[in-house]
Amino acid sequence: YIQTNAPLLDTPGWSCIDVMRPGSVVSDKKGESVGIALDQYLWVAAGGRSSFLGKAVLADERLADLEKRYEPMRKALPAAIKRVEVTFRSEKNAERYMPAEETRGGKATLFGVAVDDKGTLFVPEDLGRDAVRKIEDIVVVEEGARHDAVFVGMFRAFGGFLVRAAGLKAQPGIATDGAAPAPGEMFFTAAFEDRFGASRIKLDYNRLFRIEQGLAGAPRPQPRKRIKAGTFLLDFAGRIVGAATADKKEEDLDDVAMEASRERYYVDRYRGGLGAEHLRRLLFFSEIAAILANPAAHFDARAVPMSKKEEKKLVWLGVEYQEVSKPVADALLIQAHDLTNDGRRGLLVTEIYPGSPAEKAGVKQDDVLLSVKPEGEATARDLVGEPDRLGGMGRGNPYGGGRGAAMAPWKPTRNYLTSMLTEIGATKKVTFEVLRGKTKSPVALTLEYAPVDYETAERYKDEAFGFTVKDLTYEVRHFHKLDAGATGVVVARVESGGKADIGKLQTLSIVTRVNNVAVKGLEHFRELVTSAKSVTLTTIAYGQTKLVELARE
Repeated sequence: YIQTNAPLLDTPGWSCIDVMRPGSVVSDKKGESVGIALDQYLWVAAGGRSSFLGKAVLADERLADLEKRYEPMRKALPAAIKRVEVTFRSEKNAERYMPAEETRGGKATLFGVAVDDKGTLFVPEDLGRDAVRKIEDIVVVEEGARHDAVFVGMFRAFGGFLVRAAGLKAQPGIATDGAAPAPGEMFFTAAFEDRFGASRIKLDYNRLFRIEQGLAGAPRPQPRKRIKAGTFLLDFAGRIVGAATADKKEEDLDDVAMEASRERYYVDRYRGGLGAEHLRRLLFFSEIAAILANPAAHFDARAVPMSKKEEKKLVWLGVEYQEVSKPVADALLIQAHDLTNDGRRGLLVTEIYPGSPAEKAGVKQDDVLLSVKPEGEATARDLVGEPDRLGGMGRGNPYGGGRGAAMAPWKPTRNYLTSMLTEIGATKKVTFEVLRGKTKSPVALTLEYAPVDYETAERYKDEAFGFTVKDLTYEVRHFHKLDAGATGVVVARVESGGKADIGKLQTLSIVTRVNNVAVKGLEHFRELVTSAKSVTLTTIAYGQTKLVELARE
């Protein structure tokens, strides 16, 4: 068994075995034996570098007291590292992303280190924007006492966020003067784990093995043993000098839109804390001392806790579209490279909503949206709706499921385009490149929030009759070809065996009248129904009108 790798030391003739097996023979490039790998023990060379390679190992001082060093560290660490309990808003849809492993019933137990004496903790975990937006409550636990905390911000460039608990008395626990160890030099790792409500600390020794290229070619030291994200790094004196986390690239809006259009949220994004190889990073506090001194300038502005209503708000253009494909491009004679690139980009506008930003900006039906360029960005982003060709494959029912509920027949308002525009943000100015015929022209507009849709509309549940209704929204009117001013409510659910079910009230039908009184909206419907002992509902479903009679007695 022979394996070679980059040299540990910058000395001609040295090779290095990647996976150290106790008893392995170490050879130079000529094949001559120069030592053995003794991974079970550590020695310190004269210059302070730990060593387990070569003939010089015989003359080094052996470290035989590693286990004795663990206990003082284990006792000292809780003074600076605190348990952080994060509660997330529950979601009915199972595909919504929640952090794996630690999450049980919408909760995650993480650990943070104090960075000042004001109760601010740095947590070396990357939750992602979607999880941060669902944060409802944060509690920091210190010696049994529970302190309410607030989310301060999540960093853009690396995995980690800050929380602050005003009543926390912890002193700063990080060492910003602790430089990264040299290759081969020993350091310690402290992994905090939560099991059955109790925390335990797993200590281990490690060494930096080699330097590899990380994200964007940045040099990243790799340890001898893999380290789970969220683990803290300690120097030989037991000071907390860093943490294992992840590099973060600037989020690609195309990727964001693709995932959202498929309704996919990766539960196992960082299974076991070991993410993609090129994104794993050992972060030393000496590298980010300036960032921690002024963190607000380095936060991700779109990663903030939101209410359920705020999170579900979409930014729209106000169009329905079809993804341009090769057959479509050929039929429209727009397959040229500078147009749709043989059908590889472009969204063909099929319908435009009245009063939408698209209508105001002059976008027409049959226009092709080629790209979008947010103000201040150097390049435009091609619009490619490839994921939506799945036709709903892999997409859960966004309107609920189970008995009494049904899949809505109209298109979901969260799609490739609205997801991309939502990440850009409302009130932002953008320029679309629009193809009309074979002529390209820029269309500038200011993005707006979309009106309330069916998923986010207010609801009312009548327990006696056994049905739930929602406000009539713009995409439902559009699907049923109703006037923009049409009023009513949509039957969202009918309880199995209830009076509405027996009366054959159809799910997703539109109630336009109650006892021959036109329904103006949800509140008006509630007033009409609750004040009557029996009701006659005038409903519309797929162009057919039906009367449904219900009695409370």
